[in-house]
Amino acid sequence: MSAASLFALILAAVVLQILIGAIAAARRRHPEADETSPTQAPRVAATGLTAPTDMPNEVPAQAGTSPAWRQLRVVGRALEDAAGTQCSFTLAAADGAPLPPWVAGQYIIVEVPLGAGAALRCYSLSGPPSTERYRITVKRAGAASTALHDTLQVGDGLRAGPPAGRFVFEPDPGALTVLVAGGIGVTPLLAMLHGGALLDGRPAVLYYGVRDHSELAFRAELEDLRRAAPQLRVHVVYSAPVAEAPPSAAPDSVGLLDIDLLRRTLPAGRHRFYVCGPPAMMATLLPALRAWGVGPADLRAEAFGPAAAPARSAAPTRSDAQPVTFRRSGRTLTWDGGQSILALAEGAGLALASSCREGSCGVCEVGLRSGAVCYPSPTVYLPAPGNCLPCVARPTSPIELDA
Repeated sequence: MSAASLFALILAAVVLQILIGAIAAARRRHPEADETSPTQAPRVAATGLTAPTDMPNEVPAQAGTSPAWRQLRVVGRALEDAAGTQCSFTLAAADGAPLPPWVAGQYIIVEVPLGAGAALRCYSLSGPPSTERYRITVKRAGAASTALHDTLQVGDGLRAGPPAGRFVFEPDPGALTVLVAGGIGVTPLLAMLHGGALLDGRPAVLYYGVRDHSELAFRAELEDLRRAAPQLRVHVVYSAPVAEAPPSAAPDSVGLLDIDLLRRTLPAGRHRFYVCGPPAMMATLLPALRAWGVGPADLRAEAFGPAAAPARSAAPTRSDAQPVTFRRSGRTLTWDGGQSILALAEGAGLALASSCREGSCGVCEVGLRSGAVCYPSPTVYLPAPGNCLPCVARPTSPIELDA
């Protein structure tokens, strides 16, 4: 073989290798062009919780059609207080699949059938965190809660959204955990005791205020927790005790669950407070704790009904007309003062999720894509940065909502 022939052969081999490499690279970049390549896994949106900072805080505008909502089944029911006003419902997935995980302190939104319609209500998860069972505890106090008490039995179904809320337990070894509950506000705090507040032998104090012994819920469960965790101290407060109460139901204090009681009975040092209760308690206790020197990082609060937690923005409302664009609905409405953004939407036939309608629960929280809003009075629930609460918000400029 001549030198020229050998050179031509080598050159052909090199060109062939280059072509093979180019084809392989193209197939790696575009596997759909290769019928023998494995199918790429589709991207799936995460619906579960991985940590307290990864929580679903928004309920879809049409909750009943959202795939995140599940059909649950009642597998247990129990009255928790002597007065029979607080009933726990234990729920499991109707299809037997695991439930979304949750963090102690969160709530779920349930669809309560009422006549020909339904109402959305938030109820704190009150049991140990689990993906097999949820427990909610409902106080008879209105049409929706009364319907659950009177009609929801073991075996019945109930639609519910995924766990939500940012009022969650976050351990801090450098601070004493202090849980302060008023009435049914004990439910998320009880979950915190089950779900982390007593781990590693850390001390914790639960202050639990009710009117009298008949309204004290979870008596046996709290006793079991105290026996299992001697570092837990439970301080029961009755505001209006009755004479016929049995000696075994005697309170630790009589009067109001207020700042004077906390300052008198807590040890010196740094405390991290988790406070949940009715408006009257929250309106006085939260400002008093801040005045005592408790910083924002050590004061976590959630209320049922209006209360006095600080708002992210409490600027006065403006009466000049502003365009409000609902991005998902493709509608732009004109807000002309007075009403909330939620009322504006409902008046035009747009359905947005809502519950309390006073900035307390966060059910209506939605993304604010552009513009600014204000709140005529402080809100209990603090929306995440970049979000707003349409149930009480007013636009102060043209806005676009992710709704």
